[in-house]
Amino acid sequence: MRCVLDVTCAVSGDATPPGSTSYFTDAAVFCDTQDALPCVILGPGNVDMAHRTDEYCDVAMIRQAVVLYRALIRRWSAALLHKAFDARGSSFP
Repeated sequence: MRCVLDVTCAVSGDATPPGSTSYFTDAAVFCDTQDALPCVILGPGNVDMAHRTDEYCDVAMIRQAVVLYRALIRRWSAALLHKAFDARGSSFP
């Protein structure tokens, strides 16, 4: 969660703290399991436009989401590589 907040703030400048919402998403299914997978709902668009006949998302928001997703993938991939190298007792290049 901290990583997502840090990257979101760095990419968008939005430092809004995490919260909850009253609408349903598939993430609820994962969070409600016995192992309670950590879930973050993160995507472009305006929730007030969701599931309307004239629903749309600004292209600029989609482009910003792509930048955000790339940054998260890079951060998580680097963390996994560090963990794998640490497990083998060697240092990450």
